[in-house]
Amino acid sequence: MIQKGKATILLLGATAGLAVVVAGVAITFQMRERDRRLAKERELLLVKAENDDLEQQLREIRAAKQQLETDIARTREQLNQATQELTEERQAKETLAKSVDERQREIDRLGRDLEQSKSERDALTQQMTRLKSQQEALNSQLVDAQKAKADLEKKVLELSGHSGVELDKVVVTLSGDVADRENKPERITD
Repeated sequence: MIQKGKATILLLGATAGLAVVVAGVAITFQMRERDRRLAKERELLLVKAENDDLEQQLREIRAAKQQLETDIARTREQLNQATQELTEERQAKETLAKSVDERQREIDRLGRDLEQSKSERDALTQQMTRLKSQQEALNSQLVDAQKAKADLEKKVLELSGHSGVELDKVVVTLSGDVADRENKPERITD
């Protein structure tokens, strides 16, 4: 029994030693597990902090995106309005250009009419000058014819001895001939 007691003590000692070793390993594992858990908790806290930062950045990005979308919509509206104004300006410019072209054609036509009027005026001035010259020549011929008539009347009076002889009207033509309106002129011979 002693041997059995020794063996039991040895077995108990070995079991106690094994239990201490197992307890030491368990404590070591537990401490490592605790360290890992603490590390994971710190990591989790860091991840949560990063997650909060990322969520804040995401909110800011979403707000910036919303602002950009609003700005883009406003810019598109301004672009559409500017495009419409540009189209209207182009149409107004084309209308103005057509109007200017029409005015230029009218100015050109009026210029041609003015030149034609000047030419006609010059022609009429020349014609009037010729007619004045002809009138002066006719007036001169008329004066000569009136002198000739007076001379003829005088001669007729001298030849006939009558003081009250009446003669037909004398007409002076453009060629300068003296003719009787109703009868052909009679020649007076000495």
